[in-house]
Amino acid sequence: MKYNSSKILSCDAQLRASFDQLPVDDFMHSTDSYRYRRYQAAKLINNELRWSETVQAFSQSKLINGYAGDAKRVFALIEDPTKKAYQDAVLPDILKQIRSGKTYDLGVHQIRITTSDEIVGRPAPEGIHQDGFDFIHIACITARNVVGGTSILFEADDKNEECFSATLGECETLFFNDRILAHYASPIVPRLPGQGYRDVFVTSLQEC
Repeated sequence: MKYNSSKILSCDAQLRASFDQLPVDDFMHSTDSYRYRRYQAAKLINNELRWSETVQAFSQSKLINGYAGDAKRVFALIEDPTKKAYQDAVLPDILKQIRSGKTYDLGVHQIRITTSDEIVGRPAPEGIHQDGFDFIHIACITARNVVGGTSILFEADDKNEECFSATLGECETLFFNDRILAHYASPIVPRLPGQGYRDVFVTSLQEC
């Protein structure tokens, strides 16, 4: 499978509210003050998710991520109630997409991108890119007063060849093969004057 878009069962109030407590992403450039983030590694064994309870740095090569590559980025861990809500709401959609019984290393990123009349929020400041994993799963939890955030997939060996484009609504997901596809998400701006935000879980999967 190259990619698939679907809808998760529910985005309950507790899950939505957990994004209000995200710390600022300290690894953004000083002029980019619009991203908030938590991160936690996990392992998926026989469809059972086992969270790593130690803080692990998230790192990508500069060749992959020209914006923040080669930095050992350490983020606050995802809070326990949020992990349970993620397993109830997001994980079942991931399990539908992958081969049952296989073991995967997961990286779960809980991210809020904000925007205002003065600030454009950029979900992908590194531009069109691959993340260096087998698969990527994106789950949009909340999108409030925003325009943009369109997910676009390209053939990795020809980034002029667009093969998918859609703006994920609340509780909608996108799963794709990161080995053969590159991806991008367009900037967000307020739909109406004021502030807005877009909350997502981005999960990377690497088969062990």
